Amino acid sequence: ALSHEQAQALLLDMSKSSAQVEAIVRTRAEGMIGASAANGVGKKPVNASQPAVPAPASGSAPASSAVVSSESGPGSVFQRLSNWRHGHTSTGMIFGCNKATMAECLKRMLFGLPDGKVYRQAGEKVVPFDSALFLFNYTDRQLYGVFMATSAVDFNLEPEAWKSTGTYRGRAKGEVSPFPTQVRVQLIHRFPPLPEDIFKPVLKYRGHHKFDVDLSPQQVSQLMDMYMQADRVAKPPGV
Repeated sequence: ALSHEQAQALLLDMSKSSAQVEAIVRTRAEGMIGASAANGVGKKPVNASQPAVPAPASGSAPASSAVVSSESGPGSVFQRLSNWRHGHTSTGMIFGCNKATMAECLKRMLFGLPDGKVYRQAGEKVVPFDSALFLFNYTDRQLYGVFMATSAVDFNLEPEAWKSTGTYRGRAKGEVSPFPTQVRVQLIHRFPPLPEDIFKPVLKYRGHHKFDVDLSPQQVSQLMDMYMQADRVAKPPGV
């Protein structure tokens, strides 16, 4: 878990996105969707034989340890991002938040969704230390990433999480979280957030505003292409 100050700093850092970044990424998004299949999906993963990164000790992770090492090697940012970009993951998943709950998600390094068959079935596909996770903010309609699952998706891992937003089926606050479909996460890299109209073609929508939260390896690959392009625009050469 992060302190309140660390969570607020991380939230501010993840929210940074200039109009220039958004405009450039928007113009290239359509081509990138088609190109992801040609970027190596199905090739041998980078360092695929290396062991997974161990989970951090509960309650002892400072802000700096929320990000995997940037050096090359087992569990490095390079390895994780390369594998995800080339479709070398079991699956991915999108969790939700809003303006009122995002800071708590980051402070706890915990994502949640309502209870329900659809969310439980999607969560069953998540593999700890392999699956790529993303956080969709329903307030600004932007997708934040990228994170890695460090636990299986389970019911009510932290009963007091987001209790200020309501109760679960009439139960007392703090007994069952209002968003009990939960997973522990680790931040792998802070990318500029993607506006919904940029990543929308990648997802399977059911109506105008609802989409499937489970992601195939190919969908993860397409999102990673968009994030990496946004990162290059946001960080010019030499920065």
